[in-house]
Amino acid sequence: MSDPELFADELLETDVRRFIIQPFHFTRGKFVANTREEAVRLMADKLDCDIQDFVGAYMRDYEMTERIIRDRLAEEDITLGQGKDGFKPPF
Repeated sequence: MSDPELFADELLETDVRRFIIQPFHFTRGKFVANTREEAVRLMADKLDCDIQDFVGAYMRDYEMTERIIRDRLAEEDITLGQGKDGFKPPF
């Protein structure tokens, strides 16, 4: 995500009161079976890292982005929850 602050502001404009996020699953689902290598190369390129460093780079970026969005939404008393397996929300 290139601009987490802008994205958080756009979420606020929806008037939704709860959002769920979840990091990408690297070892499960159709993504792994069908397009994993191509997608990992693309995402590594976007993160400007080597493929072997991709998971760590992705998780650092995800955690930073989550923190920015969570903090911005909290200013407006909006809930940002963490997804569960299968993207099932906790409510």
